[in-house]
Amino acid sequence: MKVKANTAAEVSTLGFVLQLPAGVDCTKIQGLQNLLGWDVESKKSCDANKNQVIFEYATFGVGKSGTFDVAQINFVGMPIETYLFTFESFVAYDAANNNVIQAINHPEVEVVAAPFCGDSLVQGTEQCDDGNIKDNDGCSAVCQME
Repeated sequence: MKVKANTAAEVSTLGFVLQLPAGVDCTKIQGLQNLLGWDVESKKSCDANKNQVIFEYATFGVGKSGTFDVAQINFVGMPIETYLFTFESFVAYDAANNNVIQAINHPEVEVVAAPFCGDSLVQGTEQCDDGNIKDNDGCSAVCQME
């Protein structure tokens, strides 16, 4: 899940609290990455008691404005379905210490199964997919024509 912000003013402090949806907890997070390139980390963690991702960063250098990437959150082991994530807060402060975030969108994330050879669907780099992973039947074990 990639978190982005869109601000008209340049901001140098940014943070959010993201409530994880039902059925998703901190053990499902494989990585939480700062995409801002900023140098001052206040907090970057998942609070298991509240089931929330907490992310706070700042910079003493050049801030950001316009549409920009904030964070990447990687999840593992989630069942295939659609999840609704809720931002409890999302703030971005300009040089005058004004929060310039006007609205928070509630992201929906759809988890889908990755295509794989043997699923009877020709996808990606597959030339064929006959529903099995056996060689010598016209479609190889790696879904290439024989």
